[in-house]
Amino acid sequence: QDEPHIREPIGRHSLQRELMCVKTHGDKTGKASKTICRVRERYGIFTLVELQLLTGRTHQIRVHLSHLGHPIAGDTAYGGRAVSELDLIVVKEAKGVGDHRVYVGGHSGGAGGGANILSRQGLHATSISFKHPTEKKQMQLVAPLYKDMRTALNILRGSAQFRTVTVPGATVDLSALGMAT
Repeated sequence: QDEPHIREPIGRHSLQRELMCVKTHGDKTGKASKTICRVRERYGIFTLVELQLLTGRTHQIRVHLSHLGHPIAGDTAYGGRAVSELDLIVVKEAKGVGDHRVYVGGHSGGAGGGANILSRQGLHATSISFKHPTEKKQMQLVAPLYKDMRTALNILRGSAQFRTVTVPGATVDLSALGMAT
């Protein structure tokens, strides 16, 4: 699904208190949480997504994606792991791989090895908009991708499995992030 709406309550994990989790099965301690997830590009087992938070819960993106089985690359707390150049090259050269699960920058396991390209959470706050407190006008700030994410995405874009996805409501201009489209 290229545009799932994730509506799962989030609360503190009962055993690992520093983590959050989706609260289900009648647990009333979770707070309502909503995330819109738009798939923008697919590269085999990796996927570039645009996320729109409709609520602002602690670790919301990380918890929602991990709960769906699609952890973020580099997010070891919620099921992701560092991504090496070899991981990306294996994806690039694996033509016709039958794994069509969505991994949001995440990884299913695999070869590993090589220098880590992405050893942090594969998240990027592309833009933020707000009403200026004194000028009272709407402001929008846009940040280009960091080099590590740009490098990883450029390698993946060379993949035989690379394809762009057109979804209604997409708001991020990938070219404004320093990525040619």
